[in-house]
Amino acid sequence: MTEDARRTRAASLARRKPSGKRIRRLLTTITVTGVVVSASLLVAHAATAALPTPQVTTIALPAPTLAAASVTAPDLGGLAIAADGYGTLLAHDADTPRPIASITKIVTALTLLEAHPLRDGEPGPSITFTQADEALLHEAIAAGGSRAPVQSGLTLTMRQALEAMLLPSANNYATSLANWGFGSVPAFLEHARTWLKAHELGNIVINDATGMDARNVASPADLIRLGKLALANPALASIVREATADVPGVGTLENTNKLLAGGVLTGIKTGTGDGANASNLLFSFQVNKGTIVVPVVGVVLGAASHDVIDAALPALISQITDGFQSVELVKAGQPVAQVVTAWGQRLTLRTASGSSAIVWGNPKVTLNPKFDALRAASQSQQVGAVTIAIDGGTPPGAQLSVPIAADAPVGQPDLWWRLTHLTELG
Repeated sequence: MTEDARRTRAASLARRKPSGKRIRRLLTTITVTGVVVSASLLVAHAATAALPTPQVTTIALPAPTLAAASVTAPDLGGLAIAADGYGTLLAHDADTPRPIASITKIVTALTLLEAHPLRDGEPGPSITFTQADEALLHEAIAAGGSRAPVQSGLTLTMRQALEAMLLPSANNYATSLANWGFGSVPAFLEHARTWLKAHELGNIVINDATGMDARNVASPADLIRLGKLALANPALASIVREATADVPGVGTLENTNKLLAGGVLTGIKTGTGDGANASNLLFSFQVNKGTIVVPVVGVVLGAASHDVIDAALPALISQITDGFQSVELVKAGQPVAQVVTAWGQRLTLRTASGSSAIVWGNPKVTLNPKFDALRAASQSQQVGAVTIAIDGGTPPGAQLSVPIAADAPVGQPDLWWRLTHLTELG
């Protein structure tokens, strides 16, 4: 390479080498760009980061003040009364098994209706009675038991036969139906015991279809459950509330449950054993409170007589009815919490609606508010709920969860607040 060429090359390289001023300018550009990008990312984070959860201070909700039910239990032997949704209202010696006599026929009817279902209002299949059924009538007469007329060749519907068994408590019809439905009384007993166990009523002991056997025993608590099952069957429930029934070939049948005629009771079955303190009654009635109807089932086992039972029940039912009361559990708009956000907004959480219920006596009422995340919510938007627990059960028609809403929108802080409280953001 010539000397001139070398000089030309050196001059060219010199021109390509950046000057210190140019380097400083480049570094400044990079730094500023980095700062701008970082600031943009910081602003974006501040604008979108989760806000701190507001401070929520719960306001204690006052439980309603209720008066205790005033009920004087009559001396009727074993006694239990329970209502759907309320559990046991009254009990005396309720777990002691006693002879149940003709209350057995409720087991007979339910077992039969499981094998041969009958809708309410339907007559059901026809049953033709024979000389064997006439013989059962004569046996009932000889034993001094309750009975209803029957003759060979009589044909009744299943419903009519059930009426003949249940209203006058006819022993002969109970055995006839057991034979018709299952072929024999032993076969019926096998089915009945299986049915009782399947319905968690294995403590009810039966040895015949009529109740004439004194070994047929149950406790009042057992019979409460049996009574509820009976009333849950529409066909059976409609029969046991009949004060009378006209059955062709049999005559007018009168219910042995005399309190049906006056409207005191709505069902279901008497039972009368031998000797003293052998009168029983499985019964039902309704408590009407406004639009709420409360079905109640009770049982008396071992009373001195049916006259004693019939005399005592109206006053007892009146006391039970008076023990039900309407109570406001939670008021609409009731404050349940104060809220303070990290950016200084204050608002109140309130019940969005009220709740009332028909309760029995003075049960313990527990009000438990729970809140959702409150980082943002519009006015009236549900932000939680008050759950209501009543230790007496679950009253029918009661609203046991009341929504909670904010009385103003939960707002958002401005960007400046977010930028100056970065450490508090999520």
